[in-house]
Amino acid sequence: MNILSPAGPVAQWIVQLWWVLFAVAAAVYVLTVGALAYAVIRRRNAAEPAAENRAAKNRNVAIATGLTAAILTSLAFASYTTGHAIADSHAMEGIPVSVTGQQWWWEVYYPNPEARLAVVTANELHIPAGRRIKLDLRSVDVIHSFWAPNLGGKRDLIPSRVTMTWLQADKPGVYRGQCAEFCGYQHAHMGFLVIAHEPGEFQKWLENERKPAVESFDAVAQRGKQVFLSQACMFCHAIRGIPAFGSTGPDLTHIGSRQSLGALTMRNDRASLINWIRDSQHYKPGTRMPPIRVPDNDLNALATYLESLK
Repeated sequence: MNILSPAGPVAQWIVQLWWVLFAVAAAVYVLTVGALAYAVIRRRNAAEPAAENRAAKNRNVAIATGLTAAILTSLAFASYTTGHAIADSHAMEGIPVSVTGQQWWWEVYYPNPEARLAVVTANELHIPAGRRIKLDLRSVDVIHSFWAPNLGGKRDLIPSRVTMTWLQADKPGVYRGQCAEFCGYQHAHMGFLVIAHEPGEFQKWLENERKPAVESFDAVAQRGKQVFLSQACMFCHAIRGIPAFGSTGPDLTHIGSRQSLGALTMRNDRASLINWIRDSQHYKPGTRMPPIRVPDNDLNALATYLESLK
């Protein structure tokens, strides 16, 4: 994740401002160190300290003060211009997506006037490249901060309030994001991915996400489904298409197609899935998911079932 490699218009504005600030700060630093070195060398080479020329001294101070004021005013104007451009763009239309921060994962919701066509997923924000995405940001517990540095700036998620921002990816790709506000024990393990598709591919993804869980006819997966419904899993997680309606944890309807577990804590592969189910506290201490104590055969069956949900 290179924060100085913008992949969208908001990030481009922010990076341009960063380079302006960096260039000015570097120039001021070099001039200050150079002036200090000149003064030290001049004083060291002087046989005796020369009498201060008060008029010249006052003139130099006045020039330095004027330059400082001009530099600070210019930087403030550049910062204001960038912030104003980003703020003005918030009023523009875009594809609506709601993101809710929780300790410690992200719920991503794609609304639709028809409730059955709404989509909910976790820790992955899928978007079409070249299209504006309007984000409504919420928190259900503490202050979080949504930050996808290659696509935009930081935006706080505040409990009992809805904040708004927008982003756009200029081209398809996978961009990492992170909570940028300390929000508790596992703040560092509260990442997410922004996955930008070609518009047609995004529409296919959206249509697939609207479908209920695919019913696998594999005997092991069927056994895993029964394990899921007989354990505490169904009280914390939802899977559309079966009687599991929990809302404490992420929706698992299409978990098999996601790239990570635990908000980028682990890769989503079979070994990680089994380890996460068995004892998520070992990999992400403090998370709300308790260890699942089931026989190994049932655990393998449960992993097979969850892997089939794509």
